[in-house]
Amino acid sequence: MANIKVNMTVKDVFNAKRASTPVEAIIGTPIKVKGFALADTTDQNGEVKEVGYVVEKDTNNVFGFVSDICRQGVADLALLYDEDPSIMDDLIVTFKKSLSKSGREFYYMHIQ
Repeated sequence: MANIKVNMTVKDVFNAKRASTPVEAIIGTPIKVKGFALADTTDQNGEVKEVGYVVEKDTNNVFGFVSDICRQGVADLALLYDEDPSIMDDLIVTFKKSLSKSGREFYYMHIQ
């Protein structure tokens, strides 16, 4: 599993694991992103899972997600950041919800 941190410290990720807000709370709301991370966490059953986090620039609110598509979005953002760190200057992300062909809801990340 990936371990990515951009503008998030180990302490930030530690705190995010305990007090992040699910992205479902901000579906459709554009946020300015200050930082993002992918980190492993252990669930109640002892299973290791990868979780994604984004930090809102203006409020320092941290939003978490386990969606495969959103986590891939963070990995892609990290690649963009590696190519051009200035993307963080004005990075605006909107989390969106859609339905698959089978009728299941899924979340994805849109960069503006």
